[in-house]
Amino acid sequence: ASGSAPVEEPPRALVRAEPAAGAEDGWLLHEEWVVVHSPLVFVREEPEDESRKLGYKWRGERVAVSGERGPWLKLALEEGWMLRDGSALGLGCLLEPAARASKALPAPGGEAGGAAGGQGG
Repeated sequence: ASGSAPVEEPPRALVRAEPAAGAEDGWLLHEEWVVVHSPLVFVREEPEDESRKLGYKWRGERVAVSGERGPWLKLALEEGWMLRDGSALGLGCLLEPAARASKALPAPGGEAGGAAGGQGG
């Protein structure tokens, strides 16, 4: 018999972010992700590589995400998008779900790194 085992979805962390009319118990739940690329990942205005940079998040920072479009994550609590997978740009994984990343990410400050070179997204 041929068959494959179902692919297990990685654990996800949810964040209670903001009161919202019509949401379950009055709150919207947003998925929490963490920056795993060093030293930082840019926040962009639109989900495009060449879109205007609005800012950045350092490795280890957590962000609340309200949606996805391809490899891009829509930030929930601020304006902007972040690229979660920079493989097409030679950068590899940039953000991971917080529940999975917390097991593999070293404590903040454990890695030296400036703002130059290799910035993701």
